[in-house]
Amino acid sequence: MPEETILEQTNLAAPPKKRRKPLLMVVKVTLSTFVIGNTVAWLSGAQPIDFPQAPYSKTEEQALAGLRANAADPESADALAMLYYTHNELDAAAQAIGPALAAQPVSPSAAALDQGIRLKQSGAMLDLAFGQIKLHRLRQALAELWRLAEANPAALDVQVLALAGFASVPGIDDNADRALKLIERNKSQLTEASLGHSAPDLIGPGQIAMARTFLYFAENDSARSAEWKQRAAAALAAFQALPQPPAWLDADFREAAGRLKELS
Repeated sequence: MPEETILEQTNLAAPPKKRRKPLLMVVKVTLSTFVIGNTVAWLSGAQPIDFPQAPYSKTEEQALAGLRANAADPESADALAMLYYTHNELDAAAQAIGPALAAQPVSPSAAALDQGIRLKQSGAMLDLAFGQIKLHRLRQALAELWRLAEANPAALDVQVLALAGFASVPGIDDNADRALKLIERNKSQLTEASLGHSAPDLIGPGQIAMARTFLYFAENDSARSAEWKQRAAAALAAFQALPQPPAWLDADFREAAGRLKELS
């Protein structure tokens, strides 16, 4: 048989090379990017944050009953939402604040509380977009809290809500520096013994936020670490010295005290 004929038959008999389907490749790459991207984002802090519900005291349960009965009143709505917020019932808090936000004009206290609720909700959300939606909502809430704090320097509740917000995520943007500015602005009130007696639910969160801010600087400012640790210890001691430290802050206190112990 001629050589050319043999070659032709051989070529005809050879199986065609398989081509990978482009769509399948795109799906595989997309899934890999989705899994790897979200895993990296979660390891970087974008995972949902658990805000465990804090138990209510008998006095708080009585207050809840009265506030629920007048939930349509803006002031009662504000107080009810704050009670839910401090105990991490975030959906209930977001619903309760409605009448306070519908009032005209909206009080700075209600507006700040609304942003505080949104901030916690952004932390608790499941974000499968590599953490970008969570980060966007967080930044929006913090920007509004800063605006409200700057516009209402004499409103201590607004100042404390803003401080607590920035102290909760000090490693993002310039949040730590802004938390420090709020502390410097309000330190005389946050350490005022008489206010600790009359408003522990306001002063207590401020002192915990102060401790968190100082601990962040202790971990990231090696030149002044000892000074920051001393300030954190002083803030935690002031919290403990309150006549009635808010029970809903127990877990936050233990967490901050544990970090301080690790640094010591």
